[in-house]
Parts: sequence; structure tokens; C-alpha cells
Amino acid sequence: MKKLRNTNNKRYAFMSVGLVIVLWQLIVWSGIVPQFMLPGPASVIMALYEDRALLWMHAQTTLLEAFPGLLGGVGLGVTLALLMDRYDRVYRMVYPLMILTRTVPTVAVAPLLVLWLGYGILPKIVLIVLTSFFPMAIGCFQGLQVVDRDKDSTLTKYGGEYGTTVPKTFGFRKVYHHFLLV
Repeated sequence: MKKLRNTNNKRYAFMSVGLVIVLWQLIVWSGIVPQFMLPGPASVIMALYEDRALLWMHAQTTLLEAFPGLLGGVGLGVTLALLMDRYDRVYRMVYPLMILTRTVPTVAVAPLLVLWLGYGILPKIVLIVLTSFFPMAIGCFQGLQVVDRDKDSTLTKYGGEYGTTVPKTFGFRKVYHHFLLV
């Protein structure tokens, strides 16, 4: 029964997107908004097709900057979360600094990175690392805190290691994939 309900929800979602596109095209055809201010969906699709080579070139550049930054943020976040979970002293030293630095807006940091690191690819990668690091570290740390300590100590008694709790830390992935679009 639940699966049927999900199918209906998807159908309604597609219908609502289709309705928005039809209304958009009707607004453009009616002349309420000039075409240069709001091009119609057909014009947008034609422009995407005509400029596909240019768009692909810029998409490659974006991916070249995004993936190293994302991998760096994930690596640093997971590493720091594991250290904070394992060593209470690291948690007490680092966690307040993480919260404090998160209050600084990214928009304020970006110009400083360009001044310090130049106009190349490096400041962009560092900015992505800084942006993705915090949610990764917090998500992993909270995932590690959810692990039942009794089960963890039982695993340790039977030869398990600290790393047996690591799969629980990946509860952040439900939210984290949204950062790929930013």
C-alpha cells in the first residue's frame, strides 16, 4: 500500500513540474513579461543545446575544483570526528573552535583566500574544503555518539576494534549530498 502511495506522490510531483513549465511558456507567449527578461522553456532548451560544448567545458572546470575540495572536506571531517570521539581532550579543544569558526560567513572568507592564495584553483578548493568540512565533522561525530557504548565494548571484548563503529558514522550521507549542488 505504501509503495502505491509513493507512486502517486511521484506522479503529482511530475504533474506539478509540468504545470509550472506550461504556465511559464504561456506567460512568455502572452507577453506579460518581455522575452529578454524571461525566456521561455523552449528558448532555454535550444540555448542549452546550442552552447553544449561551452557548457561542458565549464562543467569540467567546476568538477575539477569541486571534487578535490569535497574529498578534502570529507577526509578532514571524518578524521577529526574520529579523533574527537576517541579522545575527549581533542573534543574539548577542537569542538568549540569548530562552532566558533562556523559563525564566520563564507562570503567573508572567500576574498581573503584569494588575497592569500592567488587567483588560481587553490583558493576555490580551499573554500570548498572549509564549506564541506563542518557538516561532515559534525555529522560523523554525532553518528559516532549514537553508537551504543555497551555494544561497542562487547565488540571490543570479542576482538573487535574501534573501527567497527565507523559504519554508523555515515548517517550524514542523507543530508550531505545536497552540498554537492552548492
